[in-house]
Amino acid sequence: MAIIRNILDKRIKDCADIQSFKQYDDKYIGESGYFSDSLCRFQDLKCCHKYTLISINDDEDAGDFIFESKGGNYRYFLPEKLLKPIQKDYRPYTFNEFIEEYPLCSHLLLRPKNDSMEMLRLIDGYNKYKNGNGTVFMCGTAFSMSELYNNYEVFKDDKWVPFGVEVD
Repeated sequence: MAIIRNILDKRIKDCADIQSFKQYDDKYIGESGYFSDSLCRFQDLKCCHKYTLISINDDEDAGDFIFESKGGNYRYFLPEKLLKPIQKDYRPYTFNEFIEEYPLCSHLLLRPKNDSMEMLRLIDGYNKYKNGNGTVFMCGTAFSMSELYNNYEVFKDDKWVPFGVEVD
């Protein structure tokens, strides 16, 4: 299993979480998870079948335990609750990206990182430099793109996210 650790989907915390014929735990019966007959399929969870575990059967002919789901029987099962949440990566806005996303007179709900104090700010000006960088004025205070990224989060799409652009 140690060799396979480097090729697993990045959401899998530990390759020992994949239930196999060598170790299994019936406490996961009724749980949703990912099924496969090959460990290599766990490189990308989109290649695995997602079902609910119905039962675990001992296949005496093959010497394996078989994980049964509505979609069929499989040799490997990964409980969904053992996956790490997807962590999105962000980078600072470029000045042009920022002014496109937040035009003049936009209101932003900000908070300092590691603090719950929320601030509603109005973008009341820009200052663009020849090198393409710039300063944003919110309520009369100047902020650079790196200062916003390093020190603040913004409330966007009903959640707090880093003040930057999501990276794929």
